[in-house]
Amino acid sequence: MLPKTAVTPTLLATLLLSLLSVSSQAAIESGKWQRYNSKNFEVYSKLSEKLVAKRISDLEAFRVVVHMLTDTKDRGNYNHTTKLMLLSTQAEIDTVYKIEGASGFMRPGLRDNLMVVGKHDKRNLLSGANEIAFHEYVHYLMRNASPAIYPSWYDEGFAELLSSTEFKSGKARVGVIPKGSAYSLTLGARFPVAKMLPVTSTWSLPKRKRAAFYARSWLLVHYLYFSPAAREQNLGAKTVQYLERINRGESAEAAFHDAYGQTPEALETDLRDYEKAGLPSYSIPLEKLEVDVGYTKVALTKSEIAYELGYQILGNNPKRARKLFTRILKDEPTDARALAGLGVIEQIEGNYNAAADIMQSALKIAPDDYLLHIEMGDLLTGACQGSEWANCGFEQALKTSAKHFETAYQLEPDLLETNARYASALNEMGRAEEALPLLEKAATLAPWSQQVVMLLGSAHLSVGNLGDAEMYLRRALAWSGESPGNEKAIREALMQIQLIRASREKQLRKKGS
Repeated sequence: MLPKTAVTPTLLATLLLSLLSVSSQAAIESGKWQRYNSKNFEVYSKLSEKLVAKRISDLEAFRVVVHMLTDTKDRGNYNHTTKLMLLSTQAEIDTVYKIEGASGFMRPGLRDNLMVVGKHDKRNLLSGANEIAFHEYVHYLMRNASPAIYPSWYDEGFAELLSSTEFKSGKARVGVIPKGSAYSLTLGARFPVAKMLPVTSTWSLPKRKRAAFYARSWLLVHYLYFSPAAREQNLGAKTVQYLERINRGESAEAAFHDAYGQTPEALETDLRDYEKAGLPSYSIPLEKLEVDVGYTKVALTKSEIAYELGYQILGNNPKRARKLFTRILKDEPTDARALAGLGVIEQIEGNYNAAADIMQSALKIAPDDYLLHIEMGDLLTGACQGSEWANCGFEQALKTSAKHFETAYQLEPDLLETNARYASALNEMGRAEEALPLLEKAATLAPWSQQVVMLLGSAHLSVGNLGDAEMYLRRALAWSGESPGNEKAIREALMQIQLIRASREKQLRKKGS
């Protein structure tokens, strides 16, 4: 007979949550997964084809709407895929991706972009819960289309404005109030325009202030484009002037006064009146948009979807990723990429010797797989800073790592990741002149990437091209909200440029005297 155990409500709730978590994780890779390839997306889902087809139509239309409203040209993807995971429930994001409370997210990367959506409104993919993912996608599209620097209020406000676009009854409805902003506006949250202008990173703001900043940025952009004053005072053209002044290096406050002909304080009354009068939205008939909604469909094997999921979650949920890769290897012991996935997990967990052994085994199976060389290069430099390999000799590890990145580049010279990774290694070894052509190519492939733009600025600084270095580093700084950890290094590099210029000017004055 089993011993009696007191089952308290708390214990019961814990057991139920545990079972639900296991159930959700077990369910996500089961079932009939399909991959749908459209013009600009690679969609993974086990939802009905009819629903997925509607989602693809909305996605492709959304991309066209963004470019139409920003008056920019769609540059295409340059073989850089945006993967969209259309999950069955929001809970799968929490239990599988380990991102608590999120119903959707987007993660740009050198290998591919990942967008995950877990909560569905049958009528509208972009509604409510999924606005966060599409907010980030707007940032990506705007930066992919134009190298311009956008101040934070405009960058975030425009992304908020477009992320709530609705597709209903054959129309795209733009200017709908995002639920988060609606909440902040209803609360009467205030963030004066004068204080919004100099903000360079929303991460520096307290959480409540950040919500107010997004709401007021949305309202200001909405006013500049959709209000009666926008037509009467030609505010769209004035906004273009403002952005041009910002890109020439003017301060946010001076650029605003010069472009709009009024102080930020004077605009507050207009914004309050606009908000009280009711905020309009506008419909665009989809038939007026040239949208390619075609797609191809491929059924995925259990191993294929396990591999996709494994690489997507290994940073956040390595335990689950390990199970997925192990399951693949049970059926296919010579699957080199699944084996490399286990190696990456060992590296994440600090087991560098085990990671190295696994990576070597994977490379023996597939010596011509560029991705394995990238993972090995990452391991060699990353492991040198770990406890197991504390005395490995960083200089030699960097050289060996660079060899792997070079091999990856030679195998796939047209990929963004291979160009950027090899160039980064060259730059770190003090070979900036060799890195520059690769980084220029990477910046052509991915002008939206803060990592690439920052590396390019650093390389130009190393060879003394101060003007180019400042241009790229200023752009990287404007995007530092995505990677707050880079902001300090970028500011230090910009300060170094100023010191070099001051030193050069001092030397010229000495020669002149």
